[in-house]
Amino acid sequence: MTACCDARLAAVVLAVPGLQLGSPLGEHVIWPRLRADVQRQRVAYEVLNQTRMNPITTRPVIAKERILLLEAIHDLCVGSRPIEELWHAWERPEIWRLSRGHATFPHGSRFMRRVLRWLAPRFDPPKTEGISPPNQSPEQPAVRACFPPSRSTSEIGG
Repeated sequence: MTACCDARLAAVVLAVPGLQLGSPLGEHVIWPRLRADVQRQRVAYEVLNQTRMNPITTRPVIAKERILLLEAIHDLCVGSRPIEELWHAWERPEIWRLSRGHATFPHGSRFMRRVLRWLAPRFDPPKTEGISPPNQSPEQPAVRACFPPSRSTSEIGG
């Protein structure tokens, strides 16, 4: 939702987003009590889905080149239809269709590095000119700021 309201964002990555409340989740839930709860709330979900809370009916305020959608094509809980609808509604930003399911969606460091490589060029380079790291004066070497001089054992009472 933030991508639809806040133009200050540099980029967004949506991984298996909940797009339309109550649908189709209620049809796929295997736990009877949870499935019944979702079915009882269906009317409320349908009303809420007609508001700005539904990303499919709300447009992002950031450029589509700064949006990455991640789709688990074998997702049996939500399915791939909602993310495909979002992809079309948001004018087809970049999408990675991953051969995964809902519970097996990638989350390891290798995948995170891939996402970070996608994000990196979308951020402005850090402004470091004239800025000293915390606890460091401009004339003090960087190593001193990170590793203060050690105290001798006689200073600590040893």
